[in-house]
Amino acid sequence: MSQSREFQRRFSGYYRVRRGEPWRRHFFGLLQEQKTARRPFEQVLRELHQRTDRVEASFASKLVATVEPDLPVIDYVVLMNLDVSLPLRTDPDRLNRIVTRYANITRAYHTFLACETGRYLVEQFQNRYPGYSPTEVKMLDLVLWQHR
Repeated sequence: MSQSREFQRRFSGYYRVRRGEPWRRHFFGLLQEQKTARRPFEQVLRELHQRTDRVEASFASKLVATVEPDLPVIDYVVLMNLDVSLPLRTDPDRLNRIVTRYANITRAYHTFLACETGRYLVEQFQNRYPGYSPTEVKMLDLVLWQHR
């Protein structure tokens, strides 16, 4: 499906992918591979970097979260709401620091969703959108992304 032009168009529209055709070919090829390989975020981040020569934390997270919806997405609005920032592009240990931050975000999501406030958020989300059943992580992603 990730090789479908329609899927790519919709994915690109939803996540605002504004990259050239070579980058998109690498990204969607990696997404297709992810459906069977199920590599962790770190491996996807490094593979995307190797293929495109860009450190794309946000897109690597979107790729893994598309296949595994219990994983969070790194997005500038979400990061802002979590009071987290990505390491500077000039940081010589940038890749490792991004991997650590993603692991911390993932743990924080699961910790929050297990607490009383997290349970309340899920309940309210389910009441507000009764026919819609994303994972709890996606519910939290959506709430954090919408809060501006």
